[in-house]
Amino acid sequence: MGVRRVRLAVAVAAVVVAALPAAPAFAACHIAAFVETSVTAAEDSGEVELTIFLQGRQPACAGSVDYATQDGSAVAGQDYTATSGTATFVTGDDREETIRVPLLDDDMPEGDETFQVVLSNPQGGITGTAGPATVTITDDDAPQPTEEPEPTEEPEPTEEPEPTQEPEPTDEPEPTQEPEPTAEPDATDAGEATAEPDATDAGEATGEPEPTSDDTAEDGVVATDDESASDTGSGWVWVALVVLVLAGVGLAFAVRGLRARG
Repeated sequence: MGVRRVRLAVAVAAVVVAALPAAPAFAACHIAAFVETSVTAAEDSGEVELTIFLQGRQPACAGSVDYATQDGSAVAGQDYTATSGTATFVTGDDREETIRVPLLDDDMPEGDETFQVVLSNPQGGITGTAGPATVTITDDDAPQPTEEPEPTEEPEPTEEPEPTQEPEPTDEPEPTQEPEPTAEPDATDAGEATAEPDATDAGEATGEPEPTSDDTAEDGVVATDDESASDTGSGWVWVALVVLVLAGVGLAFAVRGLRARG
């Protein structure tokens, strides 16, 4: 009894499976992905190629997938041309589609730069997409050598100005001594200085003729007296001369003193 039941169950299961509808051909289709997820291209190469293929063991199936570029350190319009589109796969075709992205060359040394290409919106028998592909643009512009700055000349040290010597104080002039008043000569001194000789002295000074020897011979007594008088007159003459000399000397000193005081 038990064996019959088992056999019956197996038969029912086979009938049920056979009655189910067949799955469509694209149900077990592929995932779109890039053959190379990292691509390098020179800046002056003009463009870069990327290949999209379908992953899976089933025969090729119809479907499509969108692709588009995204900026990284490389900027669309400066380093490459923004590109987008749809890769379409037809049943029976090959499993690969190639897309191209134009590159822009410039003369600016800027180093290597990158951007990405991403897949999106799978349609038809394509059930999904893989990760993006990264494109590296190698710079072909050699950096110009940096000019070394010329050494800055050190300024020469400024000489400190010598301290200004203070002027020495000017000696004040000594007060001028007022001249002493000149003493007027006394009347007596003036009289003595200008004393004129007596008439007798003047006569002696002018040397009036003495009596001759003939007069003495005529009158002997008178001649003797005349000799005495002659001797006395000669003495007065000498006295008068001495007085005149002294008076002249005194007058000379008086005049010199007056000039010195004036």
